[in-house]
Amino acid sequence: MAAVHDGDVLIVFESDLAVAPHVRSCVDEVQASGVRIVVSRSATDGARSVPCRLHLGGALTFFTSSGAALVLASASEPCHDVFRLDLGTLEFLGLRGCAALLSGTRGFRELGGVLRIEHPRMPVRRVLRHGLVGAHNVRLE
Repeated sequence: MAAVHDGDVLIVFESDLAVAPHVRSCVDEVQASGVRIVVSRSATDGARSVPCRLHLGGALTFFTSSGAALVLASASEPCHDVFRLDLGTLEFLGLRGCAALLSGTRGFRELGGVLRIEHPRMPVRRVLRHGLVGAHNVRLE
């Protein structure tokens, strides 16, 4: 397994895990495998935590992408129509991170569900526009 750099930490939020306990066990498994995921008690951007919505912060890089894909698959699996992914607190996104967004939600999207990406910062938005070109059932808002 590759070494994890200090800045390569994916952040999930306690409030999201409280409404989706099945995702908490996935986060625990991913952490045990060595991917750095921090569960933050900090408030997100004020958007309410509800099922079929996940906030991600920190960095979605080569080092966190495999864990992010697993967490996204767990969070989106019980959803039917729309899975909302709030990236308002995501500071860095690489193309490997875009691949994780797509692979983690593939099963959900193949069943007709729509991944709605909300509130990305401008640098993250630019990477998303490049990395999600032609993706099926993905909306960038």
